[in-house]
Amino acid sequence: MTSYSTNFSGAPESPISEGGAWHHTPNVYANLITVGSPNRAVGSQTGTGGFNDSYAYLSAFAPNVSVQATVYKDVTIDTVNGEHEVELLLRMADSGTTARCYECNYSSIGGYAQIVRWNGALGDFSILADSGGFTAPVTGDVVKATIVGGTITSFIKRASGGDFVPLVQFTDNVWTDGQPGIGMWLNTAAHFADEQKFGFTDFSVTDIQAANTRSRYFSWSRG
Repeated sequence: MTSYSTNFSGAPESPISEGGAWHHTPNVYANLITVGSPNRAVGSQTGTGGFNDSYAYLSAFAPNVSVQATVYKDVTIDTVNGEHEVELLLRMADSGTTARCYECNYSSIGGYAQIVRWNGALGDFSILADSGGFTAPVTGDVVKATIVGGTITSFIKRASGGDFVPLVQFTDNVWTDGQPGIGMWLNTAAHFADEQKFGFTDFSVTDIQAANTRSRYFSWSRG
């Protein structure tokens, strides 16, 4: 079973690397970075690129995975002039001109949780499913996404207690390979000072092995 976990202890890094574990082919999309106090992964958008989400992805994973991350949201973040996203990415691949994947996003103000397919070119994406409004995430909430075959499911577990609760699900068979990762989107209508106020303080991913297949074990950990 392939797995990876991190609490971003190598922060600050720009772009995130963690010894070469994370990847992002140079292109028009923004880099994912890490900062400290507390250690966390955040975006680096400037607000001029529209949907040039910040992202990074891992390698050596099978198509079916379970990913999860713990939310960080500063209590001073703007909740009036717009909303930002933290994103769990599935089956990502990129090039010098494209980036494609499935995105499970979570709005900073609880406006939506969506499953989105990035089709490749900047600004070319399809919203596949939308939960509508949900209780806004707070620091300590854990978001999770799974993909098995073409079925993608997004969850949240509250810091206040309880189990993972499904938010939205969709089945799509366009992307059949690619790697897990993290993304962030800055709402260009909102305050750019909020960029580092919404992110992840940890991240983990594990292969979901198909039944009756022999699994291999390969594990990374960034403590």
